Amino acid sequence: MARAMNTRNDRTSPAILHLEAAERAMIAAALAAGPCSIARAAVIGGGTIGTGLSFALRRARIGVTIVEADAHGCERSRHWFSKLLDHEVAAGRLTDSDRAAIREGVRWQTGLAGLSSADAVIEAVPENLSLKRSILRDLGAAAPGALLATTTASCDLRSIAEATPYPDRVVWFGLSAPAHLTSLVEVSSCEGTSARSLSQGLALARRLGKLPIALGASPGGIVDRLTQRRNAVCDAILLKGGLPWELDEAMVDFGFAIGPFEAQDLAGLDATYHRRRQGGTAGSGRRFAITDRMVEEGRIGKKAGVGWYRYPGGGGAVIDPLVEDAIREEAHFARIERRAFSQDEMRRCVLAAMVAEASAILGEGVASAAAIDLASVHGLGFPRERGGLMHWASIQQGGEAMETERIDVAAFIATRRIERAWLANAAGIDLADLDTEPASPQLRACVAGWDRRHAAMCEGYALMAVAGEEIWSTFQAQSTPS
Repeated sequence: MARAMNTRNDRTSPAILHLEAAERAMIAAALAAGPCSIARAAVIGGGTIGTGLSFALRRARIGVTIVEADAHGCERSRHWFSKLLDHEVAAGRLTDSDRAAIREGVRWQTGLAGLSSADAVIEAVPENLSLKRSILRDLGAAAPGALLATTTASCDLRSIAEATPYPDRVVWFGLSAPAHLTSLVEVSSCEGTSARSLSQGLALARRLGKLPIALGASPGGIVDRLTQRRNAVCDAILLKGGLPWELDEAMVDFGFAIGPFEAQDLAGLDATYHRRRQGGTAGSGRRFAITDRMVEEGRIGKKAGVGWYRYPGGGGAVIDPLVEDAIREEAHFARIERRAFSQDEMRRCVLAAMVAEASAILGEGVASAAAIDLASVHGLGFPRERGGLMHWASIQQGGEAMETERIDVAAFIATRRIERAWLANAAGIDLADLDTEPASPQLRACVAGWDRRHAAMCEGYALMAVAGEEIWSTFQAQSTPS
């Protein structure tokens, strides 16, 4: 159901120029970190993320050892890896000789013995904090001197790093599925991570041919937080009156390659379900009534042949009337009166929620607006022609995309200060007090130049954040059973 976007992909448009400048800056920062010295890596866990990551490592000519818990796990991982290679050959992205070369550089084993020659060890096991802590505790000695990376999407990074006597070697290596195809890696340090380890994490991401984004500490990173917020409002829209295929079509019309529900089917609904059950992410305790029911009925996505859509014979998405029946039944149980939604209204709600979450990420100092733009495009499929989520939000003035009667002045000022702080940090300037006019002529010049270019952008952020919070609060209130 993907459809081409009507917006002209003009490489001279402000949106495209903005995105390309941000990409160049991120790549330059990664290159400044120095060359990647990793020749051999170990991947702990041969599941979806681990298999895709192992493939990407081999494409970068890095030797790979995949570690599983037992012989059955190794055999299953071999099977998945072979299927991935076959799929890439069938898709024309690999030749038969490429397949043989990649396969030749991978070996499987059980246990952590024999990893002393690894330059990097990347943990990619299921989202279980105690399991991850156990692995990190043993890895420090099993792979002395190696970079220790975790791909966790929900577990507390600080808690994982505290499990090893070598926290200076630990980084977060945030990948989205399918890990071999996505073009983004979010890299974050934890308390105690050395500058060398962070540099090697960024360099490894670049070696894999991916765009590396360095983040401040945050559970889940940019992509995961935006995805969770999007999925939450999508579930609420279903309860209030929307249907998955209607909302998907609305987002495709905006410029996404596929809608959020088809995207969930491709990623698998079960992973986020189990994370919510474990309470691993902020806000994960909120019950996603319809999504949870889908998983509990075995509708976990395309890999099962059925999710929000049916996939006869493993083919394309087909509308399933049983899903609509389940949605109406859940709304009835929750005593929610459903109503008709226009595609424009659904689209505005989803985008407002995403912008509100992005504004929170910005406000917490996790990432800059440019980093959020890049993550939204490369990690979530936000239309490139629109320049990224925050860039798009900055040009909205309350009419075209969101409607609100007020701009929160406090939010405007706070966001403006946050961006000033990012600018000062990037310029290597000490910004002691944002409440007073900076005394430094250098900083005054930087801030003045930024103000001229981005004052409207700050106003847009504040406006969109307020609109998003109001819309989400309304949905939350109306979707709570009385």
